Amino acid sequence: MDLSGRVAAVTGASSGIGLASAQHLAREGVAVVLGARRRDRLDSAVRDIRTAGGRAEATVVDVTVENDMQHLVHRAREAFGRLDIMICNAGFGYYGTVEETPPDIMRRMMDVNFMGTFFGARAALPVFRAQESGHLVIVSSIVGQRGIAQMSGYSAT
Repeated sequence: MDLSGRVAAVTGASSGIGLASAQHLAREGVAVVLGARRRDRLDSAVRDIRTAGGRAEATVVDVTVENDMQHLVHRAREAFGRLDIMICNAGFGYYGTVEETPPDIMRRMMDVNFMGTFFGARAALPVFRAQESGHLVIVSSIVGQRGIAQMSGYSAT
C-alpha cells in the first residue's frame, strides 16, 4: 500500500511504539504530527524525522484533556491540510495486585489508557466522516486479551 502523501497524528509519540510508528510512517512518505507531553523529546523526534527527509510537526498534548486531542487533529489539518490516520497509542501500566494498586494510579490509568483513546477517536472521526476516508488505529496491549499476574488494573484499561 502506498502511503505517501497521507497525514497521520500519533499519541504517545515521544517514545516507544508511538515514536517508532511515527518514524516508520515518515519513512513511508506520511506527514506525521507527533503528540505527547514531553516537549524536549517531541522536538528531538521531529528533528530526527526531518533530518531523514520526512515531514513532521509536534504538539504537546495530554490525552486526558479532550481539547488537547482536538488540538492535535487541528494541528495536523493546519500543517498538512488533512488527517488520514489517527494512531491512539498513549498509555501506561502499573505492576501490583488489586489491593496494592493505589486508587489514584488506577484512575490515572483509566484516564490515559481508556479516556485518552476515546478522546482521540472523538477528535478524528468527524474529520474522517467529512472526508469519507480515514483510519483509526488503536494500539492495545496483549494484556487486554490475556491477563498477567500483578497487572489486573492495566488489563482492565
